[in-house]
Amino acid sequence: MAEKVTLTPDGLMVAQWNPDTEEQEEELMEATDPTVLSHLRTYCEIDPDTTLWHIMDFVRKSEVLTFLISQYTWCSNIDDFHNELDKPAIIDENDKMDHLEVCWAVDYLKTSNYTNFGMTPEFHGVSLPLTAEDQAAASAESGFEQAVGRIEKYSVSASPLNQFAHLKLVLNAKVEVYRLKKHPKLKNYKLLTSECDFSLLDIIDSIYFDISFHGPPDQRDKFVEELKEQVEELDLGLVELIPMDEVFEDLGISPRTDEDNKEDDETDADEWNIEI
Repeated sequence: MAEKVTLTPDGLMVAQWNPDTEEQEEELMEATDPTVLSHLRTYCEIDPDTTLWHIMDFVRKSEVLTFLISQYTWCSNIDDFHNELDKPAIIDENDKMDHLEVCWAVDYLKTSNYTNFGMTPEFHGVSLPLTAEDQAAASAESGFEQAVGRIEKYSVSASPLNQFAHLKLVLNAKVEVYRLKKHPKLKNYKLLTSECDFSLLDIIDSIYFDISFHGPPDQRDKFVEELKEQVEELDLGLVELIPMDEVFEDLGISPRTDEDNKEDDETDADEWNIEI
């Protein structure tokens, strides 16, 4: 049984303990080797020079892995996404993404009847830390004051693969659990911070689930065009905008005071308690 597998630019490196030599030995697995499925639940790392293209190229070279992922991740048009890898890169010089990341998305819910805790691997793009030179421009663009050092995370599910497949993929094992406040204007409270490793399946699943979120490439592109049309209508003032406070009022959500917030914390204290 493999001790560890590593995704590299050359493919999947499998490390196993040899009881005869009492050493860990590494061997590059052939992409066509069907026994790759036996390593899906194995602890996995990613070589620093490995890009998204390298990982997806390994998957498409494996017939059994391609079929499994297409079904497991509901990515039935997996070949269409693989074909995008070979299209010329369309890299926007204004694109602020520095690398890609797989991290953990955590859901925690505790009520008087049950407790639910779930972790899902999540795939997205990550920016470089915001510099002091770019702070003013970033604040003006977003409409909010942006702090120096701030790191943005970008969804890539609506973008063609050839726009970001050249970026390196890194793992973020940090796990953060928050108590979700009942009121939408309140800041969530951090309960704990820990770490959790990834399996090979965690990594591959998160990638293919995200890139196929809007359907196959042609359906995804249609969604993007419709979204652009909606944005254009907003810019032209063709759509009536409703202030968020009015939306809350229509939903019966009253304005909050400091006393309300304090009472909310006190009444939720036992409900959101986590035993470590």
